[in-house]
Amino acid sequence: MVLTKIEEEWDVKFRVVDDGKILQVARGTPGAKLKRWKTLTLNKTLVNNQEAK
Repeated sequence: MVLTKIEEEWDVKFRVVDDGKILQVARGTPGAKLKRWKTLTLNKTLVNNQEAK
């Protein structure tokens, strides 16, 4: 997972495999899609805690 700052908010980017019903985190899987999750916060420490969950 990658933390990026877009404008004033932090986003988390990660790759997933989508079978139409369930999203699974993919590491090194060919064909995985990039998803972006908006954290809606300015606090990087809070974002790190949310990412750990």
